[in-house]
Amino acid sequence: MAKKLSALLLVLLMLAAIVPTAAFAVQDARAATGISSGECGDCIWIFDPSSGTITLSGSGKMADYNDRSSIPWYSFRDSIKKVVIGDNVTAVGKGSFYDCTQIASVTIGRSVTIIGDSAFYHLAITGVTIPDSVEAVGYCAFFGCTNLKELSIGRGVVTVGAYAFENTALTCVTIPESVTSIGKCAFGYRYADRVDAPVKGFVIKGSTDAASAYAAENGFSYVKRVVLGDTDGDGKVTILDATAIQRRLADMSTQSFIEAAADVDGDGKVTILDATAIQRVLAGMTTQAEGVGELV
Repeated sequence: MAKKLSALLLVLLMLAAIVPTAAFAVQDARAATGISSGECGDCIWIFDPSSGTITLSGSGKMADYNDRSSIPWYSFRDSIKKVVIGDNVTAVGKGSFYDCTQIASVTIGRSVTIIGDSAFYHLAITGVTIPDSVEAVGYCAFFGCTNLKELSIGRGVVTVGAYAFENTALTCVTIPESVTSIGKCAFGYRYADRVDAPVKGFVIKGSTDAASAYAAENGFSYVKRVVLGDTDGDGKVTILDATAIQRRLADMSTQSFIEAAADVDGDGKVTILDATAIQRVLAGMTTQAEGVGELV
């Protein structure tokens, strides 16, 4: 019995020695490759210098940072080229990547609901997609991203904070139906010499009061988005829309006719093929007309 206890004790001691050794081995491996990591609110961050990628993972919110010195990766910010926000992260913290000027790519996970103030301030990105899960884009969120030319705003965004996209290379923006509030100088402005100057020829595309009001208040061109195939403007696509096209082509009167909605096949003109495409969609038949019933 004593021998068995001694053998068991020896095994436990050996295991106790192995576990920390394995842990140190992982740490040593990371140290050898220069990989660093840490906590960020409810999340974990890992930076891989070989690719310049910083990845945020975990479930919950990232921490907010009110000053640069508290940002964990700020000391090596110039080495960060790419940001990946994991799909279970729910909020990008304030100031998270403030002035990380070498970041050229940002991927935002599909569970993020809030992009905090100044979260992506002054990056080198040329394009960004804000997923449908996002409800709020904060104050100065993408301010100073001077290379930003392409922006896709998700269909869940409700508020866009002041100066959110000021000082970017955007010349046009499409505002989804979900947006009800757009802050001061959120789109279409450059900031220089302490002056907010409107971008000449800036275009707002949308279909809501918030979009049209922002365009009007700031002197921007406004392009009203239409439902493709909804030629009579009643908000839905029916057989009456196909009939309206046929009547228009026959030079018969129509009470209202939206030209932009009638070019269903996208060939730049309204023909009988557009009416046929609507009929085929309504009948559930195969058609090349993509996007019928959607805003364009």
